[in-house]
Amino acid sequence: MIKARQFAIEAHGDQMYGSQPYVFHLDGVHSELVSFISYASSIRDLDYDEEVIFTAAYLHDVIEDTDTTFEAIEEVFGIKVAQIVLMLTHSEHETYGEYIVRVSKDPNAILIKIADLFFNKEQSVTTLKTATGAYKKIVDHRLGKYELALLYLSREIWAT
Repeated sequence: MIKARQFAIEAHGDQMYGSQPYVFHLDGVHSELVSFISYASSIRDLDYDEEVIFTAAYLHDVIEDTDTTFEAIEEVFGIKVAQIVLMLTHSEHETYGEYIVRVSKDPNAILIKIADLFFNKEQSVTTLKTATGAYKKIVDHRLGKYELALLYLSREIWAT
């Protein structure tokens, strides 16, 4: 996982998450994933490979947001990790809803996306407290999108 974190930091370069370096988002998603898996595992048996899922979590945005390719991830981290990262990559040719439906087809991608959504939602709630005008509407819309995606993906986790 340390290797994946460093790879992602280098790939994202100077990219920011709001006013924070992008690693803030990566570490936040990792933390949310640890918490969510701990909670969900106490309720039902989850089938996942810990090393693969936590590695993919650190890399979840590198194809979408950087020049990193699927092949580069596969070469360094293997096909399983690369496939999960690709599943988590929102294509410009699909709507957000189509993207979430696609993510829902892979149990590992679901877990990571839920962690990503939890983190993004938490940050949006914090931002909403001080946002005004048009920006407040944008953040509020984003929050609604995250909540709908969480509802959709959560049903996939809890379904038996």
